[in-house]
Amino acid sequence: MASISVPSGVDAEYQITLRDSSSNAVTVYDEADTLSAEVWSGDDQAILFSPTVTWLTPTAGTLKLTIGAAQTAAILPANYRIRVLIDTSDDRRLAAWEGWLEVQSSAGSATTPSAYCTFNDLLILAPWLATEQTIQDQAGFAEQRHASREWIDGIIIRSWRGQASYLQGLLDADAMLVTAQVRAIAAKRAIGLICQHILSGNHFESGYQALAWRFLSEASSEIMSLTAEIDTDADGASDMFITVGFNSIRRVG
Repeated sequence: MASISVPSGVDAEYQITLRDSSSNAVTVYDEADTLSAEVWSGDDQAILFSPTVTWLTPTAGTLKLTIGAAQTAAILPANYRIRVLIDTSDDRRLAAWEGWLEVQSSAGSATTPSAYCTFNDLLILAPWLATEQTIQDQAGFAEQRHASREWIDGIIIRSWRGQASYLQGLLDADAMLVTAQVRAIAAKRAIGLICQHILSGNHFESGYQALAWRFLSEASSEIMSLTAEIDTDADGASDMFITVGFNSIRRVG
């Protein structure tokens, strides 16, 4: 099945040649045959929008498909079904062309996801990641690094006896000191998630499966020896300590 791509919120035009099952250009149409197009999520879902489609040279089977910026800005970046229909002069409706429409992310106003490790921290442990980022990934695997932070925060919150919302607020405000141990755990967790992400892509390799298991296991093991150091009053010094794996809290001063 054919595939075309467009950045979200950008006008785009494509020239399409209609072909038969032998890949020969279809030359049986003329100007009296009316074109239309539709984009939908797949299966029996409703039509999301209808691109503009016009003939270039109907006797050569060539047409122009136009997608407006507002049309893709209104839907999430993802892969959608797209179809060109022809209503012929003898009252037939034909599916003349069908394919995938990949709507890609465009620059916006979202903030960079927070993380306890940097991309460089990942490369120190897994230098081969430098070539694994794809167009679907945020720079430096920001999504996986943020997911790693959320995992660490969740475990810390479950390891103390106080009010969860209070501690969550402190963690959201970057009150935990990011020690070398925290960075290492965060990096290993993120690498494991990235390996799982690679496995869910267009190839399945046992090497990535083993790497995912290794780094996720190491992160899970090492976090059980973590004592989270929290600066509750923003003076740059730790004054609350939470030992992971034990429902405990220790304050200083």
